[in-house]
Amino acid sequence: MNTRTTEIQSIVSSYIDAAKSYGEALKKGDHKSANDAHSVIRSAFLKLSDLGSGEAVLSLLGDENLAVRYSAAVDALSFSSREAESVLEGVVSGPASPIRLMAQISLSEWRKHKQVKSQ
Repeated sequence: MNTRTTEIQSIVSSYIDAAKSYGEALKKGDHKSANDAHSVIRSAFLKLSDLGSGEAVLSLLGDENLAVRYSAAVDALSFSSREAESVLEGVVSGPASPIRLMAQISLSEWRKHKQVKSQ
């Protein structure tokens, strides 16, 4: 395995861990920890994007963890919107949870943004 592949895998692993932490913090109502975890998610995605590997999050769209799927879908909206929207719609149609609420908001905002952009 080359150094770049190892680096990408390490970043994806950090992304997954942070997304799981984000989901747990939301469940507990711990906004500080949720914000901290969200910052790590954003940073990891930006690093992947800088390496030309933002699409690495697509492999997480089917993750068993709801928060990982949600985070990956939000990040994938900009380059794989159909697939990402489908995942977010699945989260929205699932059981009530803080992540479901976040998915509803994200999907609504994305669709507003798309509508404004197309006008």
